[in-house]
Amino acid sequence: MKKTLFTAFLTLTTFVLFSQSGSNFTVRLNTLIPSGEFKDDDYDDFLLDGAGGAGAGIGLGFEFAKEIEVEGLSIIGSVDVLVNGLSKEIKENIEDDLDPSDKITYLKYINAPVLIGAKYSLLASNIGIFGKFNVGLNMLHITNYEVEYDGYGTNTLSFDNSMKLAYGIGAGIVLNEKISIGFDYLGLGSHPIDGKDTYEDDSFDSEVDISDYYDTRDISISGIKLHLGFIF
Repeated sequence: MKKTLFTAFLTLTTFVLFSQSGSNFTVRLNTLIPSGEFKDDDYDDFLLDGAGGAGAGIGLGFEFAKEIEVEGLSIIGSVDVLVNGLSKEIKENIEDDLDPSDKITYLKYINAPVLIGAKYSLLASNIGIFGKFNVGLNMLHITNYEVEYDGYGTNTLSFDNSMKLAYGIGAGIVLNEKISIGFDYLGLGSHPIDGKDTYEDDSFDSEVDISDYYDTRDISISGIKLHLGFIF
């Protein structure tokens, strides 16, 4: 159901913007600097108790725009994929708890916000400024976190996808009507941490639900997104 809703929202956003002439789009190279709980590197609270421990991430995005009758005002829709690994501090704490010969596959946070809203621009011949606000949905996918213990078995945490309401507010500049440089504050929702905790070795296998085995708390995903965009 959640995947269907996410796909429907994405399709509607694209259809609305491209159903009329005069549309343009921007291809964006992004970096996401985490904030708040998403950035929190308190190892005691990491992952299962609200601390995301995320480091700076990278991503790719697209923004579609359609000018309306009000001068300077456009309807916008955007799709981004943002990937954040763990911070150096969290990785060091994890490694301190393990044997040097253990093999670790660190998790990554992958956020895919689909947003629709409005942008107001003031453009001159070679430079302009803009501000924008948009709302929509964010899909969070967390990749597997795995530890292969030397001489023992393998413990894997695999996570369920989560979709929550999201919003963004931002500003920036446009150069020669071709290059966009800007920032957005993104609130990407408070997401539950659930999935499977599995352990496997030569003689024993087990699997439990994360939420049944651990007392978990949601992680609130937020951050500052910086972008360099190319307008077509």
